[in-house]
Amino acid sequence: MIYIFSFLISFSVISAELKDLGSSSNDGQYLSQQRDLGFWLPPNSKFEHIWNGANISNFSYKWITDVYRRRVTPLINSKSYKKNILFFGGSFTFGSGLSQKETLPYFYGINQDTFKPYNYGVGATGPHQYLRYLQLYGKEIKDQVTFNSGQFVYIAIEDHLNRAYGSSNKFWLLDSPYYSIKNNSELFFNGTFRKNRPITTFIYNLLNGDK
Repeated sequence: MIYIFSFLISFSVISAELKDLGSSSNDGQYLSQQRDLGFWLPPNSKFEHIWNGANISNFSYKWITDVYRRRVTPLINSKSYKKNILFFGGSFTFGSGLSQKETLPYFYGINQDTFKPYNYGVGATGPHQYLRYLQLYGKEIKDQVTFNSGQFVYIAIEDHLNRAYGSSNKFWLLDSPYYSIKNNSELFFNGTFRKNRPITTFIYNLLNGDK
């Protein structure tokens, strides 16, 4: 089941800079490791993902990112947008297996004239990573979009809950943000699952057969 959450957004959070710490391939994307954030899309990149899996052979799709690490969303020049709409989420948002003109942000953009879409989706991510993304880089979003107001949409699936609390089979998220509840209501950033939940990480590694 897919859940879509839409909110008004303000751009006034701490500024920082994304810095690549390493690279990996996950969910058909070539991702770069970001400190305290987990894997994210690389900037100014063009890739072709070729799939030769069960029941599917020689399937491929291409994707392009811009300087802000967003998947490029082709738009119709005749549209007179007035506000921004930012799409956050995992592979459903990013459009894994889909061309640039087959993603949800693209279809939203061509079917209305008010909101200009931006695709911030990254496959295999969870809501905890987008919370950290906004805490670190939210201030810069105002310089990445056209208009001064708008909305954001987070497209969620049930598995995002497992990713947010660091389930044992989400091994690729060990270096993503680890949050706990402080004072019964406030979310507190504790670093990463790997560094700040070492015993649990050790047990998970044993269960998954990692050394």
